Amino acid sequence: MWDGNMGKYSVDCKGIGIPNCDFGVNNASSKEDLFEILKIHARMGHNMHQIPPEKVQAAKKAMQVH
Repeated sequence: MWDGNMGKYSVDCKGIGIPNCDFGVNNASSKEDLFEILKIHARMGHNMHQIPPEKVQAAKKAMQVH
């Protein structure tokens, strides 16, 4: 029986083209949660006040669902 769980979402900075960063999001409960965590990390870890559109697209492509 389906329990409504659509999986967990993961992505890391290296996977979206930031080779010198070991940060990763693992087991986010939704895509929205994953991107909220990425926004916080982008601001605090990379001094980005917005994630550039090309990095958003890269994150969507590199995102893993498990």
